[in-house]
Amino acid sequence: MEEHCVCFRGPRGAGKRTQLLEVLEAICKKRGLVWNITHKLWTLETLKESDLPSGEEGDDSDITHAKGTVLPYEASPVHIAFDIARMSMQDKIYLQTILEKLGTGTEVLLGKQKKSCARILVLYHGQYLSQESILLLHSALEKSEGNLLLWITTEESPPFDLQDLFLTIPVGGPDRKLAEFLNEHPNIAEGRDGQAWFDNVCKDWMMRPWNLDRVDQVREFVYACLLRNIRWQDMVSYWIDSILKFSGKMGPVKYRASLAAIGNAEATASGQTMPSYRLPLAWESIFMNIAKALAASSN
Repeated sequence: MEEHCVCFRGPRGAGKRTQLLEVLEAICKKRGLVWNITHKLWTLETLKESDLPSGEEGDDSDITHAKGTVLPYEASPVHIAFDIARMSMQDKIYLQTILEKLGTGTEVLLGKQKKSCARILVLYHGQYLSQESILLLHSALEKSEGNLLLWITTEESPPFDLQDLFLTIPVGGPDRKLAEFLNEHPNIAEGRDGQAWFDNVCKDWMMRPWNLDRVDQVREFVYACLLRNIRWQDMVSYWIDSILKFSGKMGPVKYRASLAAIGNAEATASGQTMPSYRLPLAWESIFMNIAKALAASSN
């Protein structure tokens, strides 16, 4: 496994990171190294417009926001790991500096045992990767000649442009992190779990007929989601799970119409993104279509 790019795929909280670290620990011991994870800060250096990925226009606001900022990451003798969710939709800027530094001098250090001693770059929450970042990673892996391996955790399939490069390992099970959190905080307010929150809204919209008051409800729900920092991909996943859960109660017409509302939305697949200025309108559009579908006649 230490000679392949690996994708740990499974639902949220199922233990993808835990399983990944267990495999890394085994590789570390196999190489005769001491397994030890350290937590550090990655400082983003100043980027020029000419340093952006090819085909990208310079956006001074994005670059200025990222200059001089730091990003937490973990490292061991065999890997270096970053969380895409912490990159605040500027992953292409962070990844370019990361890949440039990782690519410096690796051929000399690894010598003849390139593949067996390759450094592993780990990206958590790989479903948040933008298309620009995917192109950067694809180029870096093609040029590395086995000196660099990419491991990711994701709730969706690997991005289409990278699928052929990955050995995919399915990780199943319930949301263990959520169960642990709720066990530690038994008095927490109901609905703090994102999925339960969407389930409650789905049930409410199913039971009530459509009227103009629903427009205000949709808008309030949209901005409540944005305030909670729920990502576009997470929102789609929550809606699909809620609709599947109540499919028997809503009837075939509502079921098909609500899934069609999600299926017709753009940028819902792994590695698909949309410009940030379009996000509020996109959220309102998909929520409105789902609300209308759920309120439709079931027969």
